[in-house]
Amino acid sequence: MDSATFPGRFAEVAVPLPLRRLFTYRVPDALAGSLLPGMRVRVPFGKKARDGYCVRLVPSSPVAAVKDVLEVLDPAPLFDEETLRFLAWIAAYYYAGPGEAYGWAPYEWVKDGDKTVAEAAAEVLAEPLFAGNLVSHDGRMGA
Repeated sequence: MDSATFPGRFAEVAVPLPLRRLFTYRVPDALAGSLLPGMRVRVPFGKKARDGYCVRLVPSSPVAAVKDVLEVLDPAPLFDEETLRFLAWIAAYYYAGPGEAYGWAPYEWVKDGDKTVAEAAAEVLAEPLFAGNLVSHDGRMGA
């Protein structure tokens, strides 16, 4: 499969560790059709394999020596595009690693695959406890 038919030859992955960067992995041909942003992946990291989150697919790698994604762990994305952007904002705002922000996401609510993280988060935010307590565009809590 060439880059014209599969533009996302590489995956930028957030590993849930306090590291303020994404890691680039090659997407092997066998996984090319099954990996989308927002899915969990298993990747080699140091001397062992770790689970991480595919943040985006890109056509090229900024580094020459790249390891392969080992496995796609989800049948569908856990995070939609809006949630991916929100988690990136959380990581930047709290000066956290992107993988930490993904780890903070309410994945526990959607383990059974009945709903996406965005759907689960919308249900929680609809609760009276959160009414009027959302963060405004300038980062301050609403009244």
